[in-house]
Amino acid sequence: MCFFPQTTYFLGGEQISVEDKTEKANSFKKAFTGKLQLKANQKTYYLNNDFYFNYDRNDPEMVILGTYPNNQRAKLENWKFSNNFDILKRKGEKYFTFRSSNVFSSKPQSLEVSKNNQTPLRQDIVLSSFTSNNSIDYSFMIGKFRYNSPVNLLFQFKQIENELDNVANDFHTHGHFILTRHSEDVISVILRLKAL
Repeated sequence: MCFFPQTTYFLGGEQISVEDKTEKANSFKKAFTGKLQLKANQKTYYLNNDFYFNYDRNDPEMVILGTYPNNQRAKLENWKFSNNFDILKRKGEKYFTFRSSNVFSSKPQSLEVSKNNQTPLRQDIVLSSFTSNNSIDYSFMIGKFRYNSPVNLLFQFKQIENELDNVANDFHTHGHFILTRHSEDVISVILRLKAL
């Protein structure tokens, strides 16, 4: 893919700056995905587990000629793993249920810009997250009433890493790190009348 843009800058008064470009761009993409499922349906229990995997990558390259020639190369990756697990066990009027959903994703990205055979400028960014949502429920009868004791636990983790290399000191950021976490516990009790 090739472009021939021209940009004109009016700097005030009679000053005019014209920037000519010739842009050539290529993009190389690849992707993989997979799924693994385990299921069992028996008289006393039901079990289901789904595992998913996804990976995609794009490696764009751009060559810019003209007033300010430079080469740009990027790498964009996306990793994602998820697992959903369910089990239900029954013994008479008693039920036990456990559900767990876990998702991890990571998005490493990098950009490299080189100009006039100088040392390339490089930026690396990694976005990562993990979420785990789990619940346990135990149910049994007391007379005509069914007693439920569900317990839920939610955990979330997010992280951003940003690193710049070969940038002037006034703008240099090395190992810039942002971290956020969140966890939540929820306990609830429900009473329901069982229809005869």
